[in-house]
Parts: sequence; C-alpha cells; structure tokens
Amino acid sequence: ATASRYHVRTHQRLICAFISETASLTLSVIIVGAGLGGCAAAMAMHYQGFHVQVFEKVHNFGRLGDSLGLGENALRLLQRWGLHDRLIEIGNKSEMMQIRRWKDGKILAQQPLMDMAGYIGHRGDYHEEFLRRVGELGIGIKMGSNVRKLCSRMSKMLMKYR
Repeated sequence: ATASRYHVRTHQRLICAFISETASLTLSVIIVGAGLGGCAAAMAMHYQGFHVQVFEKVHNFGRLGDSLGLGENALRLLQRWGLHDRLIEIGNKSEMMQIRRWKDGKILAQQPLMDMAGYIGHRGDYHEEFLRRVGELGIGIKMGSNVRKLCSRMSKMLMKYR
C-alpha cells in the first residue's frame, strides 16, 4: 500500500488532502477545511471515485464574505457536480456592476460588465449550496474538529484532532 500527499491552494488557505490506499484498494481522502475550496475538493474527489471525509474546525458557518462571480468555465464544472441550476438561481446576471454600501444599500459606484459572462452572488449563499451538495453526496463533514497533526506511515494514516 502507498500513501501520498496532495496540496490544493485556494485563496490564502492551504487545504491538505491526504490520500491513502486501504486494503480493499479503495482510496480514501481526508480534506481539512470545509470552505468553498474544501467543498470543491471534496466533490471533485468524490466524482473521481474516492471515499471522502472533511474536517472543519468551526462548529457552524456564518454567512460571511462578499459577492463572488462565477464565470462560464466554473459553471460548466458546477453543472457536472449538480450545482449549476441552484447557483444561477442565487446569482444574477446583470449588464451593470454596482457597488453598494452594506448598511443601507445605497449605490456608491456603477460600471458596465461589458463582455464578462457569468453570475454574481453572495459568497455565503454559494457556500451554503456547496455544503448542501456535499451532504447530498454522502460526504461526511466533522464540524468542530480542529486538526492538529497528520502523520502518514506506510498504509496507515494517523490524525489528531480536538
């Protein structure tokens, strides 16, 4: 049996996916972090046939962040993952981009989007749908699990978390 380590970089956060081969030759993946990047990595691994388990240190996610644009390439991938229709319902496709004051919604700036294709929605709403889809796929997320150490020895993986 072999063990290998993969790193997936996402926006200033390193998600470590440790892959180990079990006795039945089914590959298992552990993903540390259930943000958008961790959920995307979990879905990608799931659709490649891996058994996936996600560990997240927070107990509950809040609706954090700002707007996030999903372009056509991302939407094609999200179609394969079963998220396309849900995410375009959340987002909007507008000819103009507006920057608004968070407190009262007043438009502070506006500019044309020109040729930019895709949908813009709130990151927190997208994240909620990613989490929902991960659950639908049967991928477990252990919330409140602060991963402190990962060790790979031969065919076994040891993980310490609180």
